[in-house]
Amino acid sequence: MSSSAKRELLYISGSVGIAGAVMQFSGPTIKNGTAGINRAGIFQINGLTSGIYTLTPVLEGTTFVPASRVIKLNSRSLAGITFTPTL
Repeated sequence: MSSSAKRELLYISGSVGIAGAVMQFSGPTIKNGTAGINRAGIFQINGLTSGIYTLTPVLEGTTFVPASRVIKLNSRSLAGITFTPTL
C-alpha cells in the first residue's frame, strides 16, 4: 500500500437510551462536532479517522451515566457505546 493511499473512514455508534439528545464529540481533526440521535436513542458518528475521541451526550434536564466517554479508534470502527439517562 502506498503512502498516498486513502485512509479508511471509521465510525462510532451506540445508544443514549432517550430521544431528543445530541451527541457532542471532539477528536484529532474535529474540535466541536455534533451528531443527531434518532427516536430510538441511537447515534452514529461517521467519517472519522484513527485517534482519540471524546463523546458527551447532551439533553436539557437530563444527566447521563457516564457523563462522557473517551474512545480510541485504531483502524477499526466501534459500535455498542452506551450511555444511560437519568431524569
